[in-house]
Amino acid sequence: MKSWSDRLKVVLGLVMALCVIPGSANECVKVIGFDWSIPHKIDPANADSQADSLHIWGVYEPLIWIDEDYNFVPWLAESWEANSEGTVWTFHLRKGVKFHDGSDFDADDVVYTFRRIKDPATGSPGAGGLAIFENEDITAVDTHTVQIKLDKPNAELPLLIHEEYSLMVPSGTTTAELDSGSNGTGPFTIENYSADSPRTILRRNPNYWRDGLPRANCIELRGIDDPITRSAAISSGEGDILIVADSTTLPTLEKNPDIELIKTKAGYYLMMWMMVDTPPFDDVRVRKALKLVQDRQTIVDLALLGFGYPMNDNPIRPGSSFSYTSEIIPQDIAKAKSLLAEAGHSDLTVDLYTGATELIPGLNAMVQAYKEMASQAGITINIVTAPSASYYEEISHKKPFGASYWFYRPPSLIFPFYMKTSTWNESRWMRDDFDDLINRAFATVDPEARLELYREAQKVITEEGGLITPAFSSVVSAARKGCHYQPQVDLNRFDMATIYCE
Repeated sequence: MKSWSDRLKVVLGLVMALCVIPGSANECVKVIGFDWSIPHKIDPANADSQADSLHIWGVYEPLIWIDEDYNFVPWLAESWEANSEGTVWTFHLRKGVKFHDGSDFDADDVVYTFRRIKDPATGSPGAGGLAIFENEDITAVDTHTVQIKLDKPNAELPLLIHEEYSLMVPSGTTTAELDSGSNGTGPFTIENYSADSPRTILRRNPNYWRDGLPRANCIELRGIDDPITRSAAISSGEGDILIVADSTTLPTLEKNPDIELIKTKAGYYLMMWMMVDTPPFDDVRVRKALKLVQDRQTIVDLALLGFGYPMNDNPIRPGSSFSYTSEIIPQDIAKAKSLLAEAGHSDLTVDLYTGATELIPGLNAMVQAYKEMASQAGITINIVTAPSASYYEEISHKKPFGASYWFYRPPSLIFPFYMKTSTWNESRWMRDDFDDLINRAFATVDPEARLELYREAQKVITEEGGLITPAFSSVVSAARKGCHYQPQVDLNRFDMATIYCE
């Protein structure tokens, strides 16, 4: 017969089993993304997928935040200013912020972070955006003041340094350390990081500098690439928040009384790249023909079920305040055929690479619709699928014709990706005259004059570049009743501290 103490242990065990233990996985807010690319990367300087972004934004933070209207919000930098010429920028850092290991965040960490991104040995995609200054041009004035000096004026510097690659890491941290563990100033720490883990647990940072945050004790992250499975997960309660609800599942989710749809200002454009230095795409006539076969509105209707807008083969949505035109380029099969005949490619056959499952909602439907439209001009498109989990490791920047997407960004953030210095230039579009346009825009203090230069750059890419961008998708997120999530305009950016379920 068991003693009283033994029986008490059994009763306490049962009570503990029935209760939610604070900080346990049982009370994690379950956040589901559309991508879970493996291996995951938790080094901010080398993040290149939504899966990576989900990991890093709970742990690391930028100097400057941007809101959904692209207004600047002080973050680890409390304030900043430029001299009258726009050649010297000074950033004043927030005091009292600590990394997860208890060390103080200061100016040396900022200098180290930016110099490391620019170091070729790091291999960061963010290096191109920081090419406007040299390592010796960023210095610590004192423990909480950083100065960046430029050779020529740049009115866009705050935007250029706010990208996801530029999240602050401790001075002296090695790449090996950043690849295997995390130590940021953010609202969470990573509990069980593994480069191939099917899910990741974020635990609350009790010493976070923003009062009353984070709201959740724990967040569970994972990605589901199939839209039907993703919708079923939140419908069943297996998930609490969907970063992106696929357009094909919105009607079903809208009817579920336990789910709230969250309209956002965020979006992404579906795109295909053509490497302009690789035959047959090195002929501008072929590139123009491959663009002219598109019925852009039909692609929006078929791939996005109308939840979006047609685009014009450049990264800015027509009709936006940044766009050079609101007119949509019409399909012109006869002109496409004529250009191909002129180029000696009347019977053109090309391989087009895409993910075996959706890299982002609507992408593969877009590819299928495009194939049918191209056939009207006598073009044979062979769709080649590759494993989605390794797509950006094995296909992107390696195959001459492929499908992908970009999240919405203003001109100052997206155009540097198409400059010669960029490692994200999928189409290998390298033109001195284009780079000169962007550099002149950066150096132009007057906003209207700067905008005109960006519009000129859009026109060049549209008419001659290696981008095919048929459609822009408006993003809708979803949350179970009582769960709260505020989407950002860039869906690779997350304020994890404000996520919670009641």
